[in-house]
Amino acid sequence: MNLKSLLSVLFIGVCLPAIGSTWLANGVGATTNKITLNVLLDVEPSEPIVADLAGYGTVLDVISELKAVVLQTQEVEVAGIRSLSHVVSARIDTSISVGTPEESRYVQPITAGRSTFNQDAINVTNLGVGRTVGEDGEGVYVAMIDTGLVPAWRSHLPKRQVNIGYARAFNEEDRQGKGLGPGGSQAWETDPTSHGTFLAAMILGFDVDDPFVAPGAQGPVEGSAPASTLIPIRITWEQDGQTFTTPSVLSRALVYAASLKQRSLSNNPVVICLAVVFPHEQPIVREAMNYAIAHGLIVVVAAGNNGEDGMAYPAAYAEAISVGASGWIGQWQPGPDGNSSNFWRSDDVPDPTNPADFYITEFSSRQLTGQYLDVIAPGHLIFGPGQLPGGPPDHFFGGGTSASVPHVAGVVALMAQKRPRLTQAEAEEILKRTAIPIDPGCRSVLEPLTINTGVPQTYCWGADATGSGLLNAAAALAATTAH
Repeated sequence: MNLKSLLSVLFIGVCLPAIGSTWLANGVGATTNKITLNVLLDVEPSEPIVADLAGYGTVLDVISELKAVVLQTQEVEVAGIRSLSHVVSARIDTSISVGTPEESRYVQPITAGRSTFNQDAINVTNLGVGRTVGEDGEGVYVAMIDTGLVPAWRSHLPKRQVNIGYARAFNEEDRQGKGLGPGGSQAWETDPTSHGTFLAAMILGFDVDDPFVAPGAQGPVEGSAPASTLIPIRITWEQDGQTFTTPSVLSRALVYAASLKQRSLSNNPVVICLAVVFPHEQPIVREAMNYAIAHGLIVVVAAGNNGEDGMAYPAAYAEAISVGASGWIGQWQPGPDGNSSNFWRSDDVPDPTNPADFYITEFSSRQLTGQYLDVIAPGHLIFGPGQLPGGPPDHFFGGGTSASVPHVAGVVALMAQKRPRLTQAEAEEILKRTAIPIDPGCRSVLEPLTINTGVPQTYCWGADATGSGLLNAAAALAATTAH
């Protein structure tokens, strides 16, 4: 592995697990008593009610679909707002740190890409065979609510599978979102973190054309649902070198995705892939998620990277399909060819899937009492594309439950292709019923920073970390009847 590859491992290894871990009041630190509240009501936000709330501050947004008002006010006003008869809850819209388009060559739709260990592990592909399931996601839309795409996304992802007309960017200043319309913004494709692009690649597949990648690695790489259509929805913005979002902005994005399903995509299944999560309960986000589910969308959410501290939200809610992270004991092993660096593309995950070949990562959030972890998918040392700010198209090894969630969202897209009226409850039940149980235990595996010493790292986990088990795409599709 050259220096650039090693730095790449370190970059995403830090960047991806950091999402949903660092809190700042209003994104700038607690230097003022001016705050933003997400106010949920038990009635429609009529003009008189909104005017009543405006007496406490400045109304930033009214999300009628959720009976919610986003209000900028002072800390001293919070008790009075919460005492109003029509107010169900009023929570601070706390920011979390989540860690110009250029000319790019276009990537064609990936129909016969390389099998990687992570797609092999979920039984979508097999080394030397290629794709082993009949579905490819055609006709299904995946709304990826995340950090958008990097400027060079066309060098990585198949352009025809990204719907730029539905793409949007939501932030604190523009809560209605912008797309690519006349005079509009291209903010959704200026992501400086590579997070969204990395996730999108797990679903659509991606192209490797990087001179720093080892010879033989170039070419198309298979995704879990390569014929699905991606809708990039960015909910983050930059400030002082950091990336932020808030519960109200995420809620706006969920409502927007639901509006697409109600209108132009009424005849198409829509799956939401959500990896930007919050460490504490957020009533407005739960309301928005349930609104999307009630309007026919299927919501798949990363469990978070909090380990023993518990699951993130909204993944911890029973309504979500929540995803934890697994790793493969074959990582950084020499394999049949004696090369330890190409395990991600040249080594075979044995079939049938044996849970003894996998482990639960230490960062993957465990479920606490009242929380609900559903399934586990690959989320450690996954190879994928990105772009460092100001740099050329690049590739990295990534990790975190963020890397796990697109595997499940992609498989749900395959299930929805087979059963277009698939519901959230049906998808969750099938995924859990067909998952491969993994018992509590320990595994010793090599890591990239310790491989030269030959000393493995030991991972241990209990029943609170496993959910129903490892994602099994082939079994889930077999259990999904077409009707």
